[in-house]
Order: sequence, then C-alpha cells, then structure tokens
Amino acid sequence: MVSLYRKSYPITNERTYVRYFRVLGIFYAIKLSVVYPLYYDVTRIATDVGSAKQFDGVINVCKKTLKVHGPLGFYRGYLMMLTGMAINYVFTPNFDPWKRFKSNVKAEGIGYGCVG
Repeated sequence: MVSLYRKSYPITNERTYVRYFRVLGIFYAIKLSVVYPLYYDVTRIATDVGSAKQFDGVINVCKKTLKVHGPLGFYRGYLMMLTGMAINYVFTPNFDPWKRFKSNVKAEGIGYGCVG
C-alpha cells in the first residue's frame, strides 16, 4: 500500500509514510472530535421537517440532546463518520481528478494567473 502513495506524496522513506499517515489520522480524529457536535446539531435541524417540528434552533437541539442522552449523545454516529473519513483519505490521493490538471499547469506553465 505504501507504494501507491509514492507518486502522490514526495516522501522517499517507507517509515516516513507510515508516520505521516499515523499523524494524519490522529489529527483528523481530533479535528472531528471537536467539530462533530456541530455536524450533529446541523443534521438534527436539517432532518426536523414537517408541521410538528421538534427543535427551534441549535441551542434547543443542544439542550434536548444533553437532557435525553447526556454529553455523549452528541457523538452518536462518530465512529461511522471517522471510518468514512479514513476511507476517503486513503483513496483521495490515488483518484484525485485535479492531479492531471496540476501536472499540466506545471509542465506547460499555464494557470497561476499568468496570461500568455
């Protein structure tokens, strides 16, 4: 698997790849831990449709979630989101649609706001 990333990332040592992806995974897990309650709130408000609305706003969602499920109620679905992010970051460097455009920009000198 390490050989798949040699073209995508300019790192020469295989141990550096492993460290890189380990640190990247830890970083994204921490980032998701901080931001996930906001995703939860927005999702609950977005799915609250119809004539009998359950929530009035973000603060109301937070209060009702804390009352019913406690603080861990904000992290329902966290592992599924983290798994989806991990799969996304494994396959994104290999199937990057902009990779060809970036190489053309460097090779032909086009883009970067330059004309001619």
